[in-house]
Amino acid sequence: MNTLPQWLDRALSKEADLCPLMSGRDVYKMLYQAVLGAGHLLIGDMERVREYFFRERTDAPLIPSLPTTQVISPLFVRCHLAPLKEMGVEPLLIYEAFLRSAGRVYGNPDEVRLLWESIKQDAIWGAFLNEQADYASTDAVVQALPLVHLSHSDAYRLHYKPSYRVVMKQYIIL
Repeated sequence: MNTLPQWLDRALSKEADLCPLMSGRDVYKMLYQAVLGAGHLLIGDMERVREYFFRERTDAPLIPSLPTTQVISPLFVRCHLAPLKEMGVEPLLIYEAFLRSAGRVYGNPDEVRLLWESIKQDAIWGAFLNEQADYASTDAVVQALPLVHLSHSDAYRLHYKPSYRVVMKQYIIL
């Protein structure tokens, strides 16, 4: 029986199709972003945040299977920088949409934890998590206080070279 909200099941399925080497850590990262957005990226010097975005966009490798945007929740999409660059989308538009999106607080950590528990209980996704070497350590992070964001797994970073920004859907018109 599927215990997940339909949007989450679809988002996980799409992520698995795009990135079959994802791990439990990568599932959690997407869930964190889907509920809380990407405000954690705004911590620190804003000039460094801006420089990092433009450098990442310049260096982002084009991976043919990546869409320009990937829906991760009813509120958020991942804007993949390389395909958007290839389309000729002005980088400042994506950067400003990211800032507007990340500068606000959305869901709460309890929602992340509840959805994580739903994933663990789901017949398909729960079995997937239990097969992952990083499941126990990722689960411990979710249970700990305060809830923290995680980077992608090493395998995910090495294989997929993720270059995206999480943006509210309302700011993206392509």
